[in-house]
Amino acid sequence: CVHATCQSHQFAEVGGNGTIKCDFDHNTYNVYWCKDECSNVPFIRYEYGTATPISGSGFNNLKYNIDQTGSLIIFDVTTNDDGNYTVKSYNRNDKTLGIHHVALHTHGACRQEFPLIGYCGSQNTCLVDSDKLEFLSCSFECSRPAIELTFYIKREGYNETIEVNLTGESDGTATIVISSFEMNKYVKDPLTQFVCEASGPALGTRVLQSTIFIDKANGWEYNSATTKHYTINSQAILPCAENSKPATFIWEKITGNKTEIIMFTESGRQHISIADSQRYVNERAALVLQQVDLTDEGKYRCKILDGEHYSVYEQTVTVLVPPSPPYILSDGCEQNTGQCRVEVGIGTANASLTCSIHEVYPQLSLQFENNFPLEIILWNQTTSTIVRNNRFYVSVSAILQPFESSNCNEEKFIICRALGIGASAMVNTEKKIKLSLERCPVDIDTENTQKFPGITVVTVLMCAMLIVIILILMVFLVRSYRSLDHGYTPVCI
Repeated sequence: CVHATCQSHQFAEVGGNGTIKCDFDHNTYNVYWCKDECSNVPFIRYEYGTATPISGSGFNNLKYNIDQTGSLIIFDVTTNDDGNYTVKSYNRNDKTLGIHHVALHTHGACRQEFPLIGYCGSQNTCLVDSDKLEFLSCSFECSRPAIELTFYIKREGYNETIEVNLTGESDGTATIVISSFEMNKYVKDPLTQFVCEASGPALGTRVLQSTIFIDKANGWEYNSATTKHYTINSQAILPCAENSKPATFIWEKITGNKTEIIMFTESGRQHISIADSQRYVNERAALVLQQVDLTDEGKYRCKILDGEHYSVYEQTVTVLVPPSPPYILSDGCEQNTGQCRVEVGIGTANASLTCSIHEVYPQLSLQFENNFPLEIILWNQTTSTIVRNNRFYVSVSAILQPFESSNCNEEKFIICRALGIGASAMVNTEKKIKLSLERCPVDIDTENTQKFPGITVVTVLMCAMLIVIILILMVFLVRSYRSLDHGYTPVCI
């Protein structure tokens, strides 16, 4: 007759509460717990039908208790609780007595949450290129009283155990190692999942795991790469699968030689959660970057396992920072997006032009465009770039000299143009600078001028009317004078 189910070796963590588990039925059994053999009075007992079912010295001093299954609860476990325990179970129905022996092993507190796999750092899941692996190691600090480390490969429908090349223990840390030669025999698919598992008395009933995915680069099918530009503080959405959400996909960010796993989902199960609330994967596996900044720049790679196909899509993200102000500045011109006018002398070389852009990212270039090379020479064109706090200050300057033979009947202008990716964030990528030659008549218009900024059409009309009035008065005065001089009667005009 089986009175109870008790594991012969059980474990308890020092400093916490421990339980020696034995499966009894309160409705059937009386239970008596003793340290070592039950030759003396049990330190705690459960007897059905008594005024106080649970009693004994251990119960009175609050060290022990018995739960509803008859298992022994030990409060504030110390190393003194280590040893052999005997439990007697008395079946009240058939009057039979059962005796069970349990060895309790106490161990120090183990706070390590998972085994540490080389190349994974402090993460319990990581991805590494197969050509970067020289060996694969797994370690666990809590090796006492005992710990067992094993490596296996998770295949479709089964686990394949791997024979390790080296095992060892030092300063309470257990380690196992697999050589690259041994490991390469198991890496067959573009993505192979290696699992390191820790178990044993040091962990009690816990089984802890860490996973490393070996990426065999030459097994993936790469699609055409794309580049996308996003203005700073805007939202970026990087698609992964075109038609539906794949069951298995990886989002990575590549910065130099470093590969960061942003998200890994295998068969619909997420292995890595995103701690950064600014990045998440939506319901269609697209990576969403909230309010992009310069730290979001880089190459993003989405790897998809869709049935038997391993596909890769790469997207490079560039963040644009508009200049402040968001247009080209030119000396002698108002700060706006419109064109302006400057005055230069014929045959002289003392007229200079300067354009600039402030606080832009990424770097762009400025250059002057001369559409009248037979009438105007533009020389000594120089550029300057200053970097402050990841922002670029760019300027270009040149000497302007019109030829003596310049045609006054044709409007002359110089274009200052912004070129490069950084220009994509600008309101206007060019500044048109009209030229007024000194010996040519100046058309009075409503444009900005460097020499006559206050002239308007109304002013011109008023001046013309004043001239007409003056001329009429002069004619009147002349005729009046002649009439007086020759004795004529003045004639009214």
